[in-house]
Amino acid sequence: MRAHPRLLGLRRISVFEVPGDDYTHLARLVPIIVLRQKLFRADAAALIQAGFPVFPTADFPHWTVVLSEATPAQFAKVRALVSGPLDNPVWDGTR
Repeated sequence: MRAHPRLLGLRRISVFEVPGDDYTHLARLVPIIVLRQKLFRADAAALIQAGFPVFPTADFPHWTVVLSEATPAQFAKVRALVSGPLDNPVWDGTR
């Protein structure tokens, strides 16, 4: 049996890896990406170095960034490591 992360007290951010920095490849793996006009970008190594564990979850290329607590300070710390919103190079223009 697996406990839901919220029941374990985990706060997390769901993210996708961009394989080989190729957004077209990501869109083939995760088609919903083309519906997003804007994206945010972060470097996994920088997140880990700042104390945010990054775990592979669900199917590749899905990952989860774990925050130790849901506080303004934690959100500010992780947000400082994120770029964006950025134009999505594979946006299909429909939304």
